[in-house]
Amino acid sequence: MARVNTTACIVYIDGAEFDGVYIVDGLGIMWDGVYNSEIIRVVQESLRAGKMVAAVGHGVAALCNVTDDRGNFIVAGKQVCYLLMCDGSQDQLFRLCHHACAVHTFMLT
Repeated sequence: MARVNTTACIVYIDGAEFDGVYIVDGLGIMWDGVYNSEIIRVVQESLRAGKMVAAVGHGVAALCNVTDDRGNFIVAGKQVCYLLMCDGSQDQLFRLCHHACAVHTFMLT
């Protein structure tokens, strides 16, 4: 619990100090992370330092507004995808996912 209580706020994090940046899945990061200047800054610092940047699921959306040193979007011209588990294996989950897809559609391009 001590580590949770002493977690550093993102404004104090230098992306170059870490081995890489991993952006997690979830609707929160998709909606709040896309325009978060601190997330963008940390990703940019990590990339400038030659570190790995990865995202999974909805977290990919947080990369959409990240630019390189020339102002080009880092995802421009790249194939970017994410997976929403809507395979229909469980009927109730399938209906819920289709509802979520209709309500939470987000274009990455």
